[in-house]
Amino acid sequence: MLRGNEAIEIQLSEAYKLKTKIRALLGMGYTVKLVIPIQAVLETPSGTIYKKQTAKIFRELAGLAGLFPADGLEVLLMYLKEKRTWSRVKRGRRYVMPRGKFKRDTIPSEIIKIVSLKTREDLLRLLVLPSGDFTSFQLSRTNSMTPATGSRACYILRHAGIITVVGKRGRAYIYRSKSPQTNSDKSRIPVFRRSSLGMFNPAILC
Repeated sequence: MLRGNEAIEIQLSEAYKLKTKIRALLGMGYTVKLVIPIQAVLETPSGTIYKKQTAKIFRELAGLAGLFPADGLEVLLMYLKEKRTWSRVKRGRRYVMPRGKFKRDTIPSEIIKIVSLKTREDLLRLLVLPSGDFTSFQLSRTNSMTPATGSRACYILRHAGIITVVGKRGRAYIYRSKSPQTNSDKSRIPVFRRSSLGMFNPAILC
């Protein structure tokens, strides 16, 4: 969606597919907001499910490695509460509910928060870096991630110029932060307004 000299892109997954397009828009002088919806809370008929979604966040950000951060680019992590409903399947002129078969719909009901990422400092606030030199496994342990997500996080931080490789320990790379991280960094994650949704309106991002 274009709004003056600003482009807004909403990508549910596989953000890497927009990398070339975003680079082209930035080259033409547009500012770009990339919105990545994150399903944080899911309400179902059987109960409410709370999701951390750390793996999804870093999987999507890894697709932007080498592009983010960039002047004019803002990544918005939109944490949503969604509602899942089941409905009957239409066969001909009748609606039926055959055993084991149903139509499932998931719709957003509320924006919990929006986290804005523009700079290296914003990206760094998503994590706590281990003290001293560290491996991706140590980063994953510090942040309660899986080893695979820790590896992606290191990949993102390295391409963003936040950490650098200083050696190897067996088959694992050893990383070092280029700038110290204070204990208050995580508390300064920018959080924006809370809003109830009827139908999602992209204008709230402008």
